[in-house]
Amino acid sequence: MFEEIIISVVAVGAFSLLAVYFDRWLTERKARESIQRALHDEINLNLEVVQKFYSSDIRRYIFFYTDSYQNARISGELMTLPKELRIRLEGTYHLIYLFNRRVERGENIEDLLDNIKNDLIYLRDKLPQHLKSLQRS
Repeated sequence: MFEEIIISVVAVGAFSLLAVYFDRWLTERKARESIQRALHDEINLNLEVVQKFYSSDIRRYIFFYTDSYQNARISGELMTLPKELRIRLEGTYHLIYLFNRRVERGENIEDLLDNIKNDLIYLRDKLPQHLKSLQRS
């Protein structure tokens, strides 16, 4: 009788720990996928911002989005990317920060936008190859 109680307690404890571990893993996976999708969506939105800049008369009020990149950077998700892609992503967002702060003005703004656009197109096409959550969508 006593042995059956001990076996039951151990089994319940083991299944409880397994359930907690599985729930934590599932929650982290969904959060990771959410961050990755948000970053990819932000890249697509920023490509639309480039188009708006070229077709808009109110150019000084146009800014690029950076929140999803910041969330991915803070969460460590960028470290899951290959080094070359991560460096390109970080470089692109550095150019975006320059644009948003209007550090470079005048003729260079067109070159800056061209570089941002080319990098965003590259990232839009390459990110799904390296992130499983984007391959399923």
